[in-house]
Amino acid sequence: MRRFESLAEYYTGTIKKAATKKGRPFVLGLTSHARGFSNYPKIPWGPFVEVSNILLPQTYWRYYDDKTRACKDENQGSPDSAVRIGYTDYGPKGKPVIPVAGEIRCATVQEIAAFGKILADKDLIDGHFYVNNSNVSPDVLQAIKALSPKSDAPASIV
Repeated sequence: MRRFESLAEYYTGTIKKAATKKGRPFVLGLTSHARGFSNYPKIPWGPFVEVSNILLPQTYWRYYDDKTRACKDENQGSPDSAVRIGYTDYGPKGKPVIPVAGEIRCATVQEIAAFGKILADKDLIDGHFYVNNSNVSPDVLQAIKALSPKSDAPASIV
């Protein structure tokens, strides 16, 4: 286990050193499963959390199962429960938390709106969205765009 901690410290130290050397603002975020810290206790999370400015729990309420070629519920199947689970696992780490919605090709317009309300209720001005396929409903993309305070903000998948 110590070998992995040393490797994590070396890896994160290299990232921090490179970012500092550039001499300009650099934000590093850490992302994993909504229950990442709880589900994977053997991962040496400490060095990664230490160098991260923000934590981005993957608060997916649904995912696409490639085997069954269908969307399946995860984290109790709603934005509210998924975000709650993510905050329960990531909140105690003492860093700002920005939940990641996903997989958006399996989300509905109503769920995106609910996710946006959760962000607003937490006074967050950022939200992150995950998709691993370009087959996303235009209505869902429009719902994401509608979350932006600027009506002309782009709705794109990066």
